Amino acid sequence: MASSSILGILESAAAAFGIPASLFTAQATQESSLNPNAYNAKSGATGLLQLEPATAAQYGVAGADLTDPVANATAGANYLSDLYDQFGSWDLALAAYDAGPGTVQKAIASATNAGDASDWLSYTPSETQNYVATILSNSGLSPTAAAAPPLPTEAAAPSPDIDAGDETSDSGGDSWADLLPAASTGSGATPLFLLLLVGAGVYFGASSLAEIVDW
Repeated sequence: MASSSILGILESAAAAFGIPASLFTAQATQESSLNPNAYNAKSGATGLLQLEPATAAQYGVAGADLTDPVANATAGANYLSDLYDQFGSWDLALAAYDAGPGTVQKAIASATNAGDASDWLSYTPSETQNYVATILSNSGLSPTAAAAPPLPTEAAAPSPDIDAGDETSDSGGDSWADLLPAASTGSGATPLFLLLLVGAGVYFGASSLAEIVDW
């Protein structure tokens, strides 16, 4: 199969899983030199993305399909995408693809314990360090572009609009002045409340508002 067709397959697989096309093509080039029949006798890694049998089986690829460019590229892209979801950046995902997620987690822990979590790559095998650096360089992506995006800042929940001083108990000793804050403090009488007072005067036969208040 012509290399142009291989490139098209890689670009399609990358697009299907949200991977930068240049990154995925650079990875396949690093893995197999774009040879769909590439095979590593030591690990059993096969095909464009050098999928090991156990990993490929998790994505439904086995046997002769391992050398099928479309099946291999699709499974490889799916796996890389899953690693990105797990680690949050393409450089970490590439390192996990090469050395395994466990190795990368240990490298992150070691770097963090040493006081510089950003130096995690130096705690991976030299082969992995070269793997990540070469792919990023050939893809044209800077380490910053490949790094994990900043976590969104969670907005603080608005404080309830409650004045703690308003929560008072009813002691039973309230006067009419206490019960008529608007009328007695000069801040403007509440029309509805006055209407209720007048209505009460009519009901009880009071001749004036003063009588109602004094009642």
